[in-house]
Amino acid sequence: KSIGEAVFKSCSSLTNINIPENVTSIGIFAFEECNSLEPKILIHDNGKKCYGWIGDKEKCTEVIIPSGVTSIKQSAFYKCSSLTNIVIPDSVTEIGESAFKSCGLTSVVIPDSVTKIGDGAFFGCTGLTNGEIHSPEIEFGIRVLCECENLKSIKVPAKKADYYKKRLPEELHDLIVEKKKKKKTKKK
Repeated sequence: KSIGEAVFKSCSSLTNINIPENVTSIGIFAFEECNSLEPKILIHDNGKKCYGWIGDKEKCTEVIIPSGVTSIKQSAFYKCSSLTNIVIPDSVTEIGESAFKSCGLTSVVIPDSVTKIGDGAFFGCTGLTNGEIHSPEIEFGIRVLCECENLKSIKVPAKKADYYKKRLPEELHDLIVEKKKKKKTKKK
């Protein structure tokens, strides 16, 4: 049901991983410095196989975390420098300290289920250009988005810009953009 602490840490020859559907937790340092992962990380999501092929086939570039995972623990994907895309399901409520620190992520979408993001969770993700937060309220640790110098925008729910400006460092305030509410269409 869980992937333990540092279980694959520094496994430089690990090329692929299969995360079954019953996994609910990914442990501290679980995949830290696993830089030989192939671009396909295969996981199960309610009996379906989910995977992604993006970019260079010699490195892991995409991870689809299965629905049912409720927390991504401390440093779970730390220094996975070729990881450019992560799909976080609505079941995740917490992203741990340094979970994606120094990853190659280019964008990230935080689902509305997430209520806590730990210290330095996305620290040093220099390829990160945009983020999207669906959650109306999140408890942030310190330095969550520090040293993400290419970050151009952080989309937040409508009427929540002031909330996020109070919780994120001042240097990020100009990047915060409210998403427009979708207009409801009447059925005829």
